[in-house]
Amino acid sequence: MPTHSDDFYEILQIHPKAEPEVIKAAYYRLAQKYHPDNNPNQAEQMDWCMKRLNEAYAVLSDPARRAAYDRQGAAGQQSSNFANPPDIHGWPAEKVQAWQRETAAQLGLPVFFRNKLQTGVEGPEMAVIPPGSFLMGSPTDEPERTGWEGPQHRVSFAKPFAIGRFAVSFAEYDLFCESTRKKIFFVWSAKPWAKPEDAGWGRGQRPVINVNWDDAQAYCQWLSERTGKHYRLPSEAEWEYACRAGTTTPFHVGSNISTRQANYNGNYPYNGGAKGEYRAKTVPVGEFEPNAFGLYQMHGNVWECCQDVWHEDYLSAPTDGRTWAEGGGRRQKPPGGSGRLVGRRRRELAFRLPRQETP
Repeated sequence: MPTHSDDFYEILQIHPKAEPEVIKAAYYRLAQKYHPDNNPNQAEQMDWCMKRLNEAYAVLSDPARRAAYDRQGAAGQQSSNFANPPDIHGWPAEKVQAWQRETAAQLGLPVFFRNKLQTGVEGPEMAVIPPGSFLMGSPTDEPERTGWEGPQHRVSFAKPFAIGRFAVSFAEYDLFCESTRKKIFFVWSAKPWAKPEDAGWGRGQRPVINVNWDDAQAYCQWLSERTGKHYRLPSEAEWEYACRAGTTTPFHVGSNISTRQANYNGNYPYNGGAKGEYRAKTVPVGEFEPNAFGLYQMHGNVWECCQDVWHEDYLSAPTDGRTWAEGGGRRQKPPGGSGRLVGRRRRELAFRLPRQETP
């Protein structure tokens, strides 16, 4: 559902004959559908969504303001060099990084940037991800492939976006808990507010664990309000595109992976690889080498959430990178998995930094 005026504007462009009130009512019903009654923060999240829709409606229903918005959008399209995004599937790291730098320069941003919260504290570090297309999913001859990793299909991103360089850390999530000081989905806690448990593994720069999809949504909402920017979880296509960073192999590090490159149970190597270390707990979010886009730990350490709902395969999956919210089942952790490049979906123990719309 849209929570930003640009999204609302695009809906109106797709349905130019529909009245804004009709679109607004339809998306209100959609928001209710995806925030079930057992969600204790349903009313608050709905209020926030409707506030954003009302802001968009105020712009788009006023002829003068909408004309100005149209002129601004047209000017942005004319100044953009993203009209024909390249196929980056199979690009070497140097070429991927050059395209990333060029995209960031066109946006007037550094490749890696932060947005400040109202308190002056630096927000999570983001990485600019350039537009482009790639093949999502696993080829049929890839070892240990499962049915829900296919069919392989092309996905194209017409616009750049940004994604967190790291999974959200305990330090970042604890700040959210301390700031809100209210009980948010910690239904097992008798306290008026609580922080998620760390399983004795440590907090600080380790990735936050013991949070679910609704907790991630609440964090995104809070971060959006505190920075004035729009944050959300990435779609699965955005996540995989950012993870691959131009590579075509099962992992962005190559055809196999070791425990020197990622944190996973080394007693169970991939495709006959050598056994490695089993650390039995998470490691800080900045360990190991990043991928070509500068993103850390896209394999292993923690399962991560995406915005999409679960589907058994990629048949009828969107080809433009948007969230696949239709059909499927409840958001849930996939069966098994050990940090492979594709098919990880609904990784419920933690979440990568919410994705932010770039200017």
